[in-house]
Amino acid sequence: MPITDASFAPANPSAWVDVTEEFQARAAECQRLANRSNGEGKRQYEELAGQWRELAALVSSRLVV
Repeated sequence: MPITDASFAPANPSAWVDVTEEFQARAAECQRLANRSNGEGKRQYEELAGQWRELAALVSSRLVV
């Protein structure tokens, strides 16, 4: 099931702000690890950082606060 089809949401829409910030923090940590890595490890951390950023953007786009 694609994440866009998931039917879950916090009771309080402003809780998504916390989720977005957490996803952004995870993306930043992955990017820091990528910056210290090279080769395949660097590529994987960069890819993972991008996925966290995409999730943060998806959640942020659904905010109704």
